[in-house]
Amino acid sequence: FCSAYGLETAADSLQAAQIAQAVWAQAREELDTEYDTQWDTQFDLSIGGPVSDRVRAFIGARFADEWYALPTSAPERTRQLLGSARVALSSSTTLQLAGAYNRVRGFTYTSSFWQYLWDRERGFAEFDETALGGSARLAYVPDAQRFVDVTLSVLDLRYESGAAVLDPDRFREDASDLGVWRFFNTPDQFRVGYMENDFRDQYATTYSLDATYNDQLNNHHLVKAGLQSRLHRLVV
Repeated sequence: FCSAYGLETAADSLQAAQIAQAVWAQAREELDTEYDTQWDTQFDLSIGGPVSDRVRAFIGARFADEWYALPTSAPERTRQLLGSARVALSSSTTLQLAGAYNRVRGFTYTSSFWQYLWDRERGFAEFDETALGGSARLAYVPDAQRFVDVTLSVLDLRYESGAAVLDPDRFREDASDLGVWRFFNTPDQFRVGYMENDFRDQYATTYSLDATYNDQLNNHHLVKAGLQSRLHRLVV
């Protein structure tokens, strides 16, 4: 035990052995424990229909909590909202609005279970993933020959992750992004003090514009025109 935890040179060998044994036991305190005692929950809601003679709308939502197979301190939480509305501005013009929101919060961990059994609060890294989007579509049909369609949309994606007890701005060894704190690694690889080192703060935003024009001049001639534009903003 002592050599595995760097305690072989301690002045009091008995105390060093007790410390090493306590750390060894901490790394295994979760073994042979029964899990799956929590209930997963999911609530779905949707409603839609005519609001007036000119407006139809739809709203949907989902709230879900799902526990991991591993003994995390909290479940993975999913929150989703979406909605749309179609408005008849006139007999030839319609406007359709749509929006969606999705947020998932949970934990990330490696497949090596012996790295986080020492502490379920500190051995995992939390993540927060959010997606937000919206669009507006204008359709104009002045007659049976002509048609105009314009759609403007935006999509925003964000992802953050990292161990809650670590400072993202702490000093780190640049080559492999290893932590500079002390963790104990026994010959059987059960670790105490080891946690996820990586921090991520990524987001991307996309703006889109699509426009089309169709004009059936006669039975033999069709005029078509269109425009597509994309603007991306990435931070990774």
